[in-house]
Amino acid sequence: MRAWRHSIFFVPAHRRRRGPRPGLLLSFVILLFATLLPSELSGRATAAPELLAPGGASVVSGADYTLAASQFQGEGTDIKEESFTSELTLPPGKREAVFTSNPTKAPIDFTDLAPRWSADTPEHTSLLVELRTGSDGQSWDPWQPADLEDIIMSEDPVTQTYASMISVGQDPGPRTHRYVQSRVTLSTDKAGVSPRFRELTYTFIDAGVTPNPPRPTIMMQGTPSDIPKPLMVSRKDWGSPQGESSPKWTPKYKRVTHIIIHHTATPNADKDFAARVRAVWYFHSKTRGWGDIGYNYVIDPNGVIYEGRAGGDDAEAGHAYPFNAGSMGVGMLGNFMTVAPSAVAQAALIDLISWKASQRGIDPQGSGPISGYTNCGGVVTYVRPTIAGHRDYKGSACGRAFNSSTCPGDRLHDMLPQIRAAVISEQPPLRATFTGHDTPGNMDPGATVDVHVSVRNTGSQSWSAQGEGAVMLGYQWQTPEGKIIKGGWKDFRTSLPQDVSFPETVTMTAKLNAPTASGHYALVWDMIREGQGWFNDVGSLPLRVDVVIGKSVGDRLAPNSTILPVAIYSSDVEVLIRWAGEDEPKGSGVVSYDVQFRTIPNGPWTDWKSGTAETQATFDGQDGYAYEFRSRARDAAGNVEEWPEKADAYTTVDVKPPSLLIESPLDGSHVQPGILTVTGKTEPGTFVAVNDLRAQEAQGVFTATVQAGGRDFVIHVSASDAAGNVSRLEIVVQAAPKYNDVKLADPAFEAIEWLSDRSIVSGYTDGSFRPLAALTRGQLAK
Repeated sequence: MRAWRHSIFFVPAHRRRRGPRPGLLLSFVILLFATLLPSELSGRATAAPELLAPGGASVVSGADYTLAASQFQGEGTDIKEESFTSELTLPPGKREAVFTSNPTKAPIDFTDLAPRWSADTPEHTSLLVELRTGSDGQSWDPWQPADLEDIIMSEDPVTQTYASMISVGQDPGPRTHRYVQSRVTLSTDKAGVSPRFRELTYTFIDAGVTPNPPRPTIMMQGTPSDIPKPLMVSRKDWGSPQGESSPKWTPKYKRVTHIIIHHTATPNADKDFAARVRAVWYFHSKTRGWGDIGYNYVIDPNGVIYEGRAGGDDAEAGHAYPFNAGSMGVGMLGNFMTVAPSAVAQAALIDLISWKASQRGIDPQGSGPISGYTNCGGVVTYVRPTIAGHRDYKGSACGRAFNSSTCPGDRLHDMLPQIRAAVISEQPPLRATFTGHDTPGNMDPGATVDVHVSVRNTGSQSWSAQGEGAVMLGYQWQTPEGKIIKGGWKDFRTSLPQDVSFPETVTMTAKLNAPTASGHYALVWDMIREGQGWFNDVGSLPLRVDVVIGKSVGDRLAPNSTILPVAIYSSDVEVLIRWAGEDEPKGSGVVSYDVQFRTIPNGPWTDWKSGTAETQATFDGQDGYAYEFRSRARDAAGNVEEWPEKADAYTTVDVKPPSLLIESPLDGSHVQPGILTVTGKTEPGTFVAVNDLRAQEAQGVFTATVQAGGRDFVIHVSASDAAGNVSRLEIVVQAAPKYNDVKLADPAFEAIEWLSDRSIVSGYTDGSFRPLAALTRGQLAK
């Protein structure tokens, strides 16, 4: 019998297939043809389309190639009919076996290769996938283990195991390779139990060539920070095919409280780091199907920072499921298991974290809670260091593990304590952040009152309560225009109750003496260090409060104010609250406001803003709580509005997507073509769409009908709540079996269905296939 060539089934890079496995089916066809027809079969391959940069230059392209288990042979065996099996398993009596594929010629030259496979590894078993690449199929780079990819997302299929990219060495050596070879090692610690390996898919990526290294530039900064945002390369400049936006993902925002550090596990020696960023983008966006790169920022060994996920500051990325919201992911280009990042890369990482820590008041040495929502509707809450490695978020939920790799590498992970210390040292030496006060908006001339002021040390130097260089709280009386009034500063200083280090908060009770003359004043609270002066003089932001002393005889009417309308629901814990006021036409004018909030329905009214001249601020709410707001205004004559009995505005913070469950049909089930009823459960009042058509929802139960057809039929369901949170689920059902005597458990079921769909073979009029009946040459010849 003639020797038969292995066929390799090509899958377009953008397609995810569920249900029958093409590699297995094609292997079955080959086996049948090999027994009946004297001709060879050649493989099929079609390259995926190139992706273009916004300027039109070709920057990145890719293609997928799938090897069935039949493309592997055990050590010491020949390629023969016995090798055409549906899956690799340990031979009887063996505790370990190695299977190797023939060299595979890729459909494109590639700079990077991302493998994924379908396999089962029961308890007491293990599976190792190794790959090597080369330019000509004869000379090879060393074998490299396919390390498990360190990032998953909630929508990733559980039937696939993804590995990190393997990249072609750039220094020295050719930029691209064309060939790859794989070997799979199966092992077990328990007799009779074996791993089961079904197929391996390569994603070949050509990240192109960057003609000129992109230059870092000043990027737009959101919330102001005492430490400037580092220079970085924009998405457009490193060649993101999407440019500055990510069409598939509408940016979602949550204030960053934690920073998570990764490594990309790519080579440390490289020549074109912008191309490597593009390769990571393709791997995350296309291979993994996420629509964009997973990291918020990427840093290369030259210390260049690249803008990652579209959306800017605090945009939710995809780097540490289920903790993407509220965390900033930084991907360090390279592999840092045995070597440390370069000095300039470390410095860039420290600069980037220092900026974010300053912007968001993050304690580099602290820890805090961070919560995430799983794809099965649960909530996972961890308490973790604010600066941590990806491996620190290891866990499991919904029957699957997450963040279970060694990322960011042993050496980089061991450096985290010194990175945290360096971030503290990057903060300005003397800086205070005022977090609360109860300064009155009105005082009688010459009066003295106790005021409670809370302040956090956000500088790198500790505050001493006593001795040389002691830090104290002081104040100045100024005109509204900022000019210090005569006698506006007196030597009334309040000592610290104890030493305060970064970023501790302390509350002091200060004696506040009012000026003796009536009028409108600005009271400025600030910290002062003996021998060095006010913190404001070195860039720290003081606390300014508008205060009215005494009353004007000509203006006796109080002004009016209101909280402006707020969205009934907020999908963000940070809610923008605005207010406005007005005085009588000939009045002295509004000079300040007090704003209170309370939780609905019976929470006490709590002071939020006191004596402020601002007309808006961001309120930090908590998921699942509803809040009411009210305001009162104060004019320059000292008249103060009465608090309204009812709230001016209210909102409910709801950041959790609604629960969603498809009860019927089940994922992977077989259904008759035609009208199909889809049912499931969600939260009452939720808008549900099934295949983009509105479903009927009552008391949390939804029902919809769809027209099912084809071998594989995709059903996608979305549920949207009033706050705009969306849950999505997708299942695939298959056409009911065509033959009443071919059971689902039959090893040949998928192959027979596949052949029948293509009219290559047919059954009998009684609805049977009769698998044991002879197959005619004429049927196969079709």
